[in-house]
Amino acid sequence: MKRLEPYWYIVIAFVVIAAVLFGWHLVTGQTPSRVAFSIFGFDIYWYGIWIIAGIAAGAYTVSRLALERAQRSYTAAVPDDVQQRPLDETALPEDLQQPLQAGGMGTLGDVLWEVGSDPARSGLKKPERAQLMEALTAEPDVDPQWLADLHHGGSGTLIMSGTRLSSFSFWE
Repeated sequence: MKRLEPYWYIVIAFVVIAAVLFGWHLVTGQTPSRVAFSIFGFDIYWYGIWIIAGIAAGAYTVSRLALERAQRSYTAAVPDDVQQRPLDETALPEDLQQPLQAGGMGTLGDVLWEVGSDPARSGLKKPERAQLMEALTAEPDVDPQWLADLHHGGSGTLIMSGTRLSSFSFWE
């Protein structure tokens, strides 16, 4: 049985809360007060809570869906052998491997994912990131096109397998 995505629990909770409030209204014939509570004399209205909660739930849902799509695009574009290759089997300089491994990136795939998502997440300083980009471009099984925009100071757009994938296909 497929597991329900976490954002559905949030959606279900909203529906249940709304149903309970509506049911209470139908049973009692009373409409709840417009004011949910007050903070230092400032009234917080129910509609404001619902709007903010809806925006937060929507943002969370979109971020989860974007991450899932990015992971699918990354997995499709980067071959398994490249993703699984341990860093110590690459030509990356040892002075770059150590901080990357300390940051939890033990494979070439981990490095490509983190650098492709956001180069600053690599934990390296700017000059080291530039050195990393050069070393990755020189890596035999890494397509230099994957890193083209990142290498030129782009905003995190990767080009994989000849197809432009804006931030791993977030927007396509």
